[in-house]
Amino acid sequence: MPKRSEHLGDPSLKSVQSSQDLLLEGLREHQEGRLSQAAHIYQAILDSTPDHFDALQLLGTIALQLKKHEQAADLLKRALGVRQDFPQTHNNLGIALQELGQFDQAIEYFSTAVRLAPDYAEAFHNRAIARQMNKGFEAAVKDFEVALSIEPSYANALTHRGLVHQDALHLDLALQSFDQALVVDPSNTEATFAKALVLLLAGRLHEGWIAHESRWFSKNHRTPKRSFSKPMWSGEEPLDGKVIFVFSEQGLGDTIQFCRYLPMLANLGVKIVFETTPTLHGLIRPLVEELQLLKPGDPVPEFDFFCPLMSLPLAFKTTLDTIPRAPAYFKDSKEKLAAWEKRLGPRERPRVGVVWSGNPTHNKDRDRSIPMEIMIEALSNLPFEFVSLQKDVRPNDEALLLKTPWLRRFDEHINDFEDTAALCCLVDVVICVDTSVAHLAGALGCQTWILLANSPDWRWLTNRSDSPWYPSGTLMRQEADWDWGVVLKRVSQALLKHEFG
Repeated sequence: MPKRSEHLGDPSLKSVQSSQDLLLEGLREHQEGRLSQAAHIYQAILDSTPDHFDALQLLGTIALQLKKHEQAADLLKRALGVRQDFPQTHNNLGIALQELGQFDQAIEYFSTAVRLAPDYAEAFHNRAIARQMNKGFEAAVKDFEVALSIEPSYANALTHRGLVHQDALHLDLALQSFDQALVVDPSNTEATFAKALVLLLAGRLHEGWIAHESRWFSKNHRTPKRSFSKPMWSGEEPLDGKVIFVFSEQGLGDTIQFCRYLPMLANLGVKIVFETTPTLHGLIRPLVEELQLLKPGDPVPEFDFFCPLMSLPLAFKTTLDTIPRAPAYFKDSKEKLAAWEKRLGPRERPRVGVVWSGNPTHNKDRDRSIPMEIMIEALSNLPFEFVSLQKDVRPNDEALLLKTPWLRRFDEHINDFEDTAALCCLVDVVICVDTSVAHLAGALGCQTWILLANSPDWRWLTNRSDSPWYPSGTLMRQEADWDWGVVLKRVSQALLKHEFG
């Protein structure tokens, strides 16, 4: 039997001991939230032992926590090249791939995780989300059911099952699932916020606005909550002679849709200070006399009350029947209109404005935006003058636009929303996916055909072709997920039958 001293003198054993000590140190840093220090230690291990499984998968986990999804995927794949039998590594790699939009591959890794660990509720939950993203709603619900059979109080699984039912437009089932999540965890703001959006989608606006106040605590709300020493206006306090500070939130479309409430506020005798992006100032300024406009970051003057813009419908107790729906509440700029008339030149055929894509970073962009080649194929042989209303053209669309001379583009000349507004007013029909231009054209009272995903945003409701928010809007909905061909065929037929003035 070898002596103990001979073992201690073996360099390979010293290396193993050193790596193990470093790993324990890294784990301590990791568990206490010092991610950069832990990552440095794991990398030190890999510098000497490139195929160290624990260091690879733990460093990959840190990359995942830091939302460095490509780096996480690379590290976790390397870890699986060393060892295939650790289900959490498969699960984490599935998460990274899902965040990269590689849903089929993510499903494969989640499936391996649950094969290795049949009671791995989190992996079933994650596979369900990936299947939801691929519109596999029935399979997703089944996975959530398995996760819940393993862990009945899994509030996130209940919430996400509700989101699947929402995507499938099973709104009653969605609400039931959110309510079950709230029984398990009454403080679950994600479930409350998701419930709010389904209530609004179902047209139950009063209940929806109340639940919508939970948005400030949701990770899906893009505007941080703001605190002030003065009270928030609830709709009950008298405003005559007072000053109220209102600020926009979420996207440009939300601001355009809800600034219709500013004249209602002004009618209560209050002075309004409104903070919003400068690109909308020119359109919003005429809404109210003596409106003080600020841009984000400007000093806020003294005020008596504040109200976030999207809380005004709650304060005014808005229902479907009481939505402020003037035919138009924005006005075009005469100077801009004259400049764009000159730029467009004489009208020889009916003009149709088109917008085929929205913000690429939007979490529903894959559902909302239309691949440009599909739009070109549907519209290319129609006897109209097509005008692009896109301000931002995606790099992949540039090459297609060069081969599409019949689609006139002016993105280099569109400097703000007043330019886009003038263009909207100079075409006969605006055809637009669900993006800010749809709201702008509707607010201007332009004939606007809004092309909607099968599972639409809440404001477009369900099972109707008109919009209570925009009297001049016509809603054209998908009949199946991602099937824009049928929608665009209806658009083409409607254009050929349309009576242009």
